[in-house]
Amino acid sequence: MDLKRIVDHIDKIATHLEEKKLLREATELDIISNTIEKIAKKEKKWIQKAVSEKDEGKFGKWCKSNGFDGVCQACIDKAVAEGGKPQQMALFAVNVSDGKYTYPNKKKDDK
Repeated sequence: MDLKRIVDHIDKIATHLEEKKLLREATELDIISNTIEKIAKKEKKWIQKAVSEKDEGKFGKWCKSNGFDGVCQACIDKAVAEGGKPQQMALFAVNVSDGKYTYPNKKKDDK
């Protein structure tokens, strides 16, 4: 279950508690919900930076050393074909790209 769905469930419970006049408990759940949302936003921003096109991380450097301008779909395809550590870095890039990159031989709308 992703964090957004968890937050939605917590918010529904908080609303139910408010309707039952359990305001202290509802407020505590609201605080928990807001904290989860803040953590999720910070984590997502951090993880997305790990695979930016101008990334100077290991995979970005690997892509540049193999003739690419940075992380791109063609570099991911080459790294997956090569296997080993480059493949692992490429698959990480796909996983955190929010749909920008895909697994080789897979169209963006395939799941």
